[in-house]
Amino acid sequence: MRKFVIGDIHGAHKSLVECLKGVEFDYNNDMLIFLGDVCDGWSDVIESIEELMRIRNLVYILGNHDDWAHAYIRGIMNPINESWLKHGGLVTKQAIDDNPAKVMMMKLFFENGLPYYIDENNNIFIHAGFNQNGNLKYQELETFIWNRSMVKDALENNIGDDSFYNPNNGFNKVYIGHTSTTRIVGDQPLTIGTNIVMVDTGAAFKGKLTIMNVDDGTYFQSTPYILYPNEMGRNKPDSPE
Repeated sequence: MRKFVIGDIHGAHKSLVECLKGVEFDYNNDMLIFLGDVCDGWSDVIESIEELMRIRNLVYILGNHDDWAHAYIRGIMNPINESWLKHGGLVTKQAIDDNPAKVMMMKLFFENGLPYYIDENNNIFIHAGFNQNGNLKYQELETFIWNRSMVKDALENNIGDDSFYNPNNGFNKVYIGHTSTTRIVGDQPLTIGTNIVMVDTGAAFKGKLTIMNVDDGTYFQSTPYILYPNEMGRNKPDSPE
């Protein structure tokens, strides 16, 4: 069984399909570890979820945008979170409101999201990161889906000679999404030091969606945002990730 990891989709179903076709993904036998944020950006939120649910060996990590959408579906976002709407949530809200028959499917999908996943090779897959100096099991979900301190710490301590490694995290590799590499190097995946692998390559903006083979590090990328020529996605000057 081949094992792949994919970054933040943000409603880009066309990009997702392109990536799966690009690696000749086997829906019945290959594994896909999705790092979260299926929604908030491009309009194909429901289609993206349904595509992922076709994958027999799917590991789904909850993202911060998914958590927002889940809160809205459960009716606990009162009043409506304006930050959610401003940063991509408007298209997700519309998809939920316009498709009542799909709401339970979306709710169940979000409820099955994991805070993180550790594979048999001691690789950890997580949406945003974790506190490397604390015990993982005592950390809050908010840290896993929001906190960028791991990326910040790695960038500040990597001198450019591939020397950075924080032994406190104890993992072979740490695969994360949430923070787009377009902020740092462009729309390519980025390995910081020896074990921090950033897989969000800006698909919600003008970047690409990336699917990576966990075993050998090779990857395939989608066509960038031109797949949705009549939409803005999250391409706004004040739109953080």
